[in-house]
Amino acid sequence: MSRTINSTKNIITGVGGQILVAVLQFACRTVFIHTLDAAYFGVNGLFLNILNVLSLSELGIGTALIYGMYAPVAEGDKRAICQKMNLYRLLYRLIAGFTLVAGLIVFPFLDFFIKDDAGISNISLLYILYLLNTVSSYLLVYKRSILDTNQQSYICNIYQKGFTLLQNVLQMAVLFIFHDFILYLLVQIVTGLVSNWLISRKADKMYPFLKENTRELPPKDEVRAIFKNAYAISLARFGGTLASSTDNLLLSAYAGLQLVGLYSNYSLIIANVSNLVRAVFSSFTASVGNLGAIGNKQTLVKTFSAINFMGYWAYSYCSVCFMLLITPFVNIWVGPGYELSPLIVFLVVTIFYMSGLRAVISVYRDALGLYWYDRYKAFVEGILNLALSIALVNVMGPAGVFAGTVVSVLCVFWYDTHILYHYGFECSSKSYFVTYFINLLTMIVAGGASFLMVQIVPGENLLSWIAKGLLITVVYNGLMILFYHRTEEFSLVMEKLAFLKNKLKFTKK
Repeated sequence: MSRTINSTKNIITGVGGQILVAVLQFACRTVFIHTLDAAYFGVNGLFLNILNVLSLSELGIGTALIYGMYAPVAEGDKRAICQKMNLYRLLYRLIAGFTLVAGLIVFPFLDFFIKDDAGISNISLLYILYLLNTVSSYLLVYKRSILDTNQQSYICNIYQKGFTLLQNVLQMAVLFIFHDFILYLLVQIVTGLVSNWLISRKADKMYPFLKENTRELPPKDEVRAIFKNAYAISLARFGGTLASSTDNLLLSAYAGLQLVGLYSNYSLIIANVSNLVRAVFSSFTASVGNLGAIGNKQTLVKTFSAINFMGYWAYSYCSVCFMLLITPFVNIWVGPGYELSPLIVFLVVTIFYMSGLRAVISVYRDALGLYWYDRYKAFVEGILNLALSIALVNVMGPAGVFAGTVVSVLCVFWYDTHILYHYGFECSSKSYFVTYFINLLTMIVAGGASFLMVQIVPGENLLSWIAKGLLITVVYNGLMILFYHRTEEFSLVMEKLAFLKNKLKFTKK
């Protein structure tokens, strides 16, 4: 089956599943708002960020191993695949144990991260449940790597999205009937475990040779190469965690759980849209890895230009929608009193836009195994972000937390592209940066036009919000087509879509 067809299946299941999950998550959050105190949102955001830091124990081994499997999968080398899967299983069991111990060590210091508990009881028990959920997520997860590297992420998507939907339905029932946050978390733990177990069984059925060799490990030189990549990824992950997962920690420490709860409503919306868009681009990773193993640089650059253009269009459109629609949506959804300041919204949306464009680059960096070359970049960015956020929060208040993230990204974002072009494509990155700033100006112009147009729509109710959304969609995307319809990137995307359409028609026949 072609890379295009596999990527399409991955996109359909990833995006389709994410849309359904997003709808149910909003429904679940609405029930949450009406059955539990808003401070529980803050607890959720705080503990997830603490455990994201602890999850650094994963050390990037999963990503490094998946990259190492692209070549044996493309060559059909079953012995090498089994060796890497056995190593993967062993390491993830060690990681689960390490995360559990690290989480228990942090347990006595929870008060340091919480300015006020907002009257929430059983905070210690809640933390233990969050810790168990994180640890259990490592069990059996290694089996999905064989599906991912064979460009069959759609199988994992079906199981994961399906059980996430079930999880949300059960959680809503628990909240309606019992109003109990502890049972709410237990549902999440159980559904996650069952999902991983079923994916593991599916992988065993599809690739029975995995059971024939369950002890042999890769040769020492391959293990060293894997750990070299894992070391580089761990530095990047540490820096990335400092850059992204400390916001709630700082907000809680400086402003309390209530503000973290307000931010969590916005972050839920942005995270769902981000997951939806990333599901599209993550679906290309295995195909890019396969292309990198057997293809050429010219083809890689050509496909990157098309995918990067798609990423810019998607993330810029979503960013404009967030700027103009997210606060009115929060008012309609949960009522007045849950709004963030316009400055914080602007900074959060800016982070979303910049992170989205970097995510497209990350697809190629991960697929081509370029971890070693930028191993220190994310570490520097993370330290810079933490220092700037702490400094700016004392000057700007809560907005300073997000301003620190924006400034740190601006200082280092160029390096991602330099690494990809210099070591991956072996050519200059100058054209990328010229295009980047042209695209930014285009987004500002199209976004400004969209802002002016929505002013003609009166009212602040659901119908006016929908009308504004439709108007933004028409104006923004119409201007984008006008600006870009003669560019090479636009033509490449259209060619791919036409090829895919014909391929799907042929497949149906």
